[in-house]
Amino acid sequence: MTKADWCRTSGNGKKPLYIYALGMPEAKAPFDIHQVIENNIRRVSVVGSGVDVKWTKNEDVLFLTTPASSDMDELATVFKVDLE
Repeated sequence: MTKADWCRTSGNGKKPLYIYALGMPEAKAPFDIHQVIENNIRRVSVVGSGVDVKWTKNEDVLFLTTPASSDMDELATVFKVDLE
């Protein structure tokens, strides 16, 4: 998987944003989303395992640190971004 192999979906307002990583990202490694997320982020977690993901954000990039491989999926790992 390359860092370009991801997509996102979102609803309106305060609904969560979902980031789909196609395949399993490298465990405990940086995973950067180079797309503006204008809302304030409250929490980032992995769908399925519910594990919280460490993150930071600037104006243009959401920086994630992926969890252990046991908390992700081989086919697609989905990150849930809860917005304020």
